[in-house]
Amino acid sequence: MPWTPTLVVAAVGAYVWLYSSWTVRNHRGLATFGFDLGIFDQGVWLLSRFREPFVTVRGLNLFGDHTSFFLLLLVPLYWVVPSAATLLVAQTVALGSGGVAAFLLARRVLRDDALAVPVGLAYLAMPAVGWINWENFHPDAFIVPLALFAFFFAASGRWAPFLVTVSLMLLVKEDVALLTFPLGLYVAAVHHRPVGLLVAGLSLAWFALALWVVLPAFGPGPIYTGRLAFGGPVGLARAVVDAPGEVLRLLAREGRPWYVWQLLAPAGLLPLLAPGTLLVALPALLANLLSTFPYQFQLHYHYSAPIVPVVVAGAVVGVGRARSRALRTGLIGLMVAAAFSAANVWGPTPWSRSPGFLADVTSPQARERIASVREAVALIPPGASVSAHYLLVPHLSHRVEIYEFPNPWRGTYWGDYRYEGRPVPVDLAVDYVILPADLSAHPDYGEVLARLRPQYLTVYRSPWVQLLRRRPAS
Repeated sequence: MPWTPTLVVAAVGAYVWLYSSWTVRNHRGLATFGFDLGIFDQGVWLLSRFREPFVTVRGLNLFGDHTSFFLLLLVPLYWVVPSAATLLVAQTVALGSGGVAAFLLARRVLRDDALAVPVGLAYLAMPAVGWINWENFHPDAFIVPLALFAFFFAASGRWAPFLVTVSLMLLVKEDVALLTFPLGLYVAAVHHRPVGLLVAGLSLAWFALALWVVLPAFGPGPIYTGRLAFGGPVGLARAVVDAPGEVLRLLAREGRPWYVWQLLAPAGLLPLLAPGTLLVALPALLANLLSTFPYQFQLHYHYSAPIVPVVVAGAVVGVGRARSRALRTGLIGLMVAAAFSAANVWGPTPWSRSPGFLADVTSPQARERIASVREAVALIPPGASVSAHYLLVPHLSHRVEIYEFPNPWRGTYWGDYRYEGRPVPVDLAVDYVILPADLSAHPDYGEVLARLRPQYLTVYRSPWVQLLRRRPAS
């Protein structure tokens, strides 16, 4: 049917337009954060200026936090439109393209264009996809379309683009190996044994290289393994052997089963019809469920990115096992109904029952607040060092030194945690400090601000923002 690709492209275009509008609106409305949009904006900007990407927002080299070398592909965009909004739109385009990949995969497996189109639409409606898009910017978002295209290339027997796609996935983040390794085993079992084993081997090799060579070369080494329950990887392995009941009880607590339900239900539970495909997501899913960091097992965050494409692929493969077209049509109808119902109940869109925060940019008060912040920001020279409130960091991150207050005077989420609560090892003579006007009353930050005031002049103040400039040395 020649009209079906056009319909999918139109749906993707609508998705990109809507989510770009919403996310850029949040940025314009001062509702994006230093962690993590400011981090990636400063890092990519530094790379686009051929500087070392030491991100002072985070206190780490951009590649010392995660091996997100995929970000190098976004650098040319900053030669044209250097803006944090560029990252938000690029992320939206990438997630939107997953609708095309889902359609292509379904068309290949089901060999029916009319049934493939609803799969692409269901993908675009899934709450997890929406929340990944809504949550500022994270390179993890690019895993979703890349993994779906990888499933499509594998189903098509197109091994050169499959290997390129998997390579790009591995460049997104070191722990993508938790997805590409089982994907390689799946391909070896179902499609092409040599290619699958090659991917599995490369995934293990890159994971080891990233953890023990690359990350230590750019920073302190892996800094997130401590999030695993029972004290980290070794402690978790011991618990699995010595106290499996404790591990099972952990998996049943704090909303973890609900998180699994929220991932599977929008696909109508159809991935359960293809358990072999669904197993590809198991390592990434367990990494989330066995974490002590609650964000990893909540639908609203980017940690679901490696799981979503497997859920979609599993649903497609599951439907493909139905022998009659009538049954396939019914199952696809179930998937679409489930996806749009879940979008209504759990999705972030403004018309859902639990919408994500959408900044006010139109009321007189909002306009005044935004204009006031822009006036203050315009007074800061491009090369000046700045310490800013976390809501203001993404609007000041195109500079070599931009700190998230109270850094650098009191280390807070600094890359080297030895400096937590202490001055970090940088020049403390920061040129400008820009904060909300009422921050003096903040129980944590007010004391730091009070100590700094004798060293700074107030050069701008409004009901919304205060800008301080360091006094000239006497």
